[in-house]
Amino acid sequence: MPDLKVLAAAVDRYYSDLGPFRPEPPRPADTVNWCRALRQGQVLFYGCHPVKVGLKEIDWSGRQLDQFEWPHQLNRFFWLTHLARSYREGGGEEPARLARLTIEDWIDQHDYRAASEPLPGDGWFNMSIRLGQSHFPGWWGNLPAFAGSPHFPADFVDRMLESTRGQAAGLAGHLTPLGNHRISELDSLLFLGLLLPGFEAYARLAVEKLNQDFYRQVEPDGSHLEHTPQYHDWMCVAFTRFWMLGRARPELGLKLDTGRVGLMWDYAVHAAAPDGGSFGLHDSFVWDKPSGEGPAAWQPAATPPPASRVMEQRTAFLAAAGLAGKPGWDLDRRPVRYFPAAGQCFFRTGWDRRATGLVFDATRWGRGHMHLSRLGLSLYAGDRMLLYDPGIFSYHMKDPFASYGRSTISHNTVNLAGFNQSDADCEVRRCCLGRGAAVFSAAYEGGYYPGKYTWFFDDGKGSGLYGAHLRTVIWVDGRFILVCDHLRSDGRGQPYASHWQFPAGPVRLDPAGRRAWTLGEDNLMLQVLDSMDELELSLHEGEREPLLGWLPDQRLEAHPAPLLAVSGRAGHPAVFWSTLLLPFRGGSPPDFRLERFKSYGECGFGFRFDWPDGRRDIVALTPRLERAINLVEPLGPLDTDASVAVLSFRPDRKSWRAFLMDGTRLNFEGKPVLEKEKAGVYTAVFRG
Repeated sequence: MPDLKVLAAAVDRYYSDLGPFRPEPPRPADTVNWCRALRQGQVLFYGCHPVKVGLKEIDWSGRQLDQFEWPHQLNRFFWLTHLARSYREGGGEEPARLARLTIEDWIDQHDYRAASEPLPGDGWFNMSIRLGQSHFPGWWGNLPAFAGSPHFPADFVDRMLESTRGQAAGLAGHLTPLGNHRISELDSLLFLGLLLPGFEAYARLAVEKLNQDFYRQVEPDGSHLEHTPQYHDWMCVAFTRFWMLGRARPELGLKLDTGRVGLMWDYAVHAAAPDGGSFGLHDSFVWDKPSGEGPAAWQPAATPPPASRVMEQRTAFLAAAGLAGKPGWDLDRRPVRYFPAAGQCFFRTGWDRRATGLVFDATRWGRGHMHLSRLGLSLYAGDRMLLYDPGIFSYHMKDPFASYGRSTISHNTVNLAGFNQSDADCEVRRCCLGRGAAVFSAAYEGGYYPGKYTWFFDDGKGSGLYGAHLRTVIWVDGRFILVCDHLRSDGRGQPYASHWQFPAGPVRLDPAGRRAWTLGEDNLMLQVLDSMDELELSLHEGEREPLLGWLPDQRLEAHPAPLLAVSGRAGHPAVFWSTLLLPFRGGSPPDFRLERFKSYGECGFGFRFDWPDGRRDIVALTPRLERAINLVEPLGPLDTDASVAVLSFRPDRKSWRAFLMDGTRLNFEGKPVLEKEKAGVYTAVFRG
């Protein structure tokens, strides 16, 4: 058997080598809840839902609950970390007894010495968590806590070791080909190889594969290939830990590109909401104010920490890697950032928790954790999320909310006939990111289909409709966002709608003004500024047939929340409309003056906004960003060959800024203000 004192020293050295990235201890309240539940023969599903399993002859196949994820959670032994903590902190022999009972019962029912596939309820990925790794201590990371307990005599530790031999051999022979499961499995083999005598070959195998997989799973822009922030965060910390191990133990031969690990941290901080919470992209958790409950207790990507925590971890890595202060690593110089391999653009006004943040989801398909949410938007401002991506409702696909949360209609994008998008990628058309104004435009051209989407289109996509959606976002200082949608279809009256998921709570609807706004301290007003077709605004909350207007909470339970549908019928093969997103504070939206400009044949259009504080903004563009604004004639006070122009005036109207995209010149009110030889993206500041 392994000497537990030697094992304890090896475990301590292993976690010490991870430096500031060693796993954080469990929350005390979680430990109390877990220990109480286990004494009653219960396991906490998702860390919060008690399920009666007993302490002997447990049904490890998971038939206690008809839920896809339950048997996996049951076989991962998340409770050991809590029992180990309780034992170390003077909880008596009861935590050790409970740990022994559950481990022994599992070993009694599982023999992996000759198994060619996982036993009922189990999986190779489960093993990587159960046995231990850098993120989950598992059997072997927690065992030293019980050294000296009569419940862990030498003969029982030998049984654990023998069981582990069979499990590790099966795991090494059946590595998942790709994704976070594979990295978790290699993490576990490396962990076991560094801790247990006779397992050294697994460490060598893990190092070889991790060196290969780093460059296949981590994109050149730092995003993880599954393009889901919640899973990226786990992989970011995992690869950072491997990097730390490689630095502490160069003899291992771990060779991970330092700069690319740093880019993983860049993505992590940009993909987090300003308060450190989740934007809910794809299979990430929905944003919520942290309550200390729910799935965070078990998910590899733990509860979103305070915004400063993500920054602290990034800062710690940059310092360890010698990148701090080097060119290219100053976040303040790039508050708006596009990650092209992920296909996601993150806008923000700054790095404090009350900053405004916007996500444009033009995600490249990242396999099973993707949602059908192309060209969706999420918006955070003040102190809360104002436009929600629902994130994950459930992995149990018998639950209708599981497929609803993955559907197109549950996201802040356009649908045709209430159908789903396909799994086709978007094409990013333009990306011009300035500090004051920024333009991002992308197209989805994969059609719309009635098929139900879970992990796949299990029964096929069905007979679909031709549809192509182009969305352009113009971000102006984070003060407001102009969203321009262009939809191509057969133009035979097919219904289409742009959906906007508001937070739970009261919403005011003004159909005549084609606007709606939330009611609270920090709010959003959404207003349709212009459209080709007649558009109808309607609110949907907690509807069942079909599901519409729902958000999950931290316990993954569905609750009604108002969803605004802006609906029309396609009277032309191509239709477009423009929507204003205006964050504001207080009970009523700002009373601003709006003037619209249009040129002949809709070649160019624009808006002038006069705000209550005296500011003025003029935004002009062409429908698909393919023409010059002045192709036929000047547009209102503007004469420019650009495809986008943004003019922002301070209250004195003497100081202002001009932004041009794909243009050479700008005349304003008959006076030349900007002229260049080559078409490009230009910003000019004028001070009176």
